[in-house]
Amino acid sequence: MALVSVIGAGEGLSELDPAAARVCPDETAFDVLRAVRSCHGTGLTCIDAHLDGGCLGPSELVVLHGESGSAKSALLRNVLASYVAAAELGGHALPAVLIDTEGTFDVLLLADVLTAAAERKRAETSACGKASELAGIQTAELIREALSRLLVLRPAEPADLLRQLCQIREVLIANPTTSLLVVDSMSAWQPIASAFPRAVAPLLREAWKALGRLQHEHCLAVVVAHREDANGFGSTSGFGGSTSATSGLTPSCHLSVMRRVAESGETSFATSRRFSASAMPGGDSRGQEMRFLLSEAGEVISVA
Repeated sequence: MALVSVIGAGEGLSELDPAAARVCPDETAFDVLRAVRSCHGTGLTCIDAHLDGGCLGPSELVVLHGESGSAKSALLRNVLASYVAAAELGGHALPAVLIDTEGTFDVLLLADVLTAAAERKRAETSACGKASELAGIQTAELIREALSRLLVLRPAEPADLLRQLCQIREVLIANPTTSLLVVDSMSAWQPIASAFPRAVAPLLREAWKALGRLQHEHCLAVVVAHREDANGFGSTSGFGGSTSATSGLTPSCHLSVMRRVAESGETSFATSRRFSASAMPGGDSRGQEMRFLLSEAGEVISVA
């Protein structure tokens, strides 16, 4: 009790004893416990393997960088599915918010991923000879329940995005169990940003800051996609998806998402974590690659 009293009395200590205020922690025990409980694995090795502790949580803003067609949106769908799916399907049964700036989100594709997860779970329990937790539960019912946990927003312009990020606080207050915020993507307005940098750049910078504030205040996991050209840079790299855009905010984990085509014609994908050149031996700016495939249903399948 004494420890809790001291931690909770930080403001009073600063007035009476400046020395005591300097050693008073920035976070209370409740803050730490809340953050720990907010950490969840996605079940996707190609993402979890790059994250500190192997979990998504309020400690990092995860940014997926890649060219068009590199499966960034497919990864986001699978991450969303892992959060909104029922526990019987191996999900977390937690509400999530998707901000669809590209206007390309198709709920049927997410339903396909959830359906595949249900079928795989039924097959696994049947192969083990165990009674299935899904016995008597229709797949359609599981999908409806999972989709009811997802809120989709579609901003029409950068100012609309910033406005929705401000208004979403009310949603999070009303639904405190909401644990994931996904943006697909932060590069939707690259042509406009290139043409009108002075007007659009400040809005996008404020949007990045708003994401960081929401994450910190509501213990959200935040995953953002950012489209890049073949050289690895978005046309808005100066204020959009580069590491400089998120510097000074919540610590960011930048992942490259790449499409690989073998000589046989087989297509696979890979993720790797980006580091500053000074942080890696030999100046290598990328970590180990984690390969994955996409099933016909759009499920991410990790490759050893």
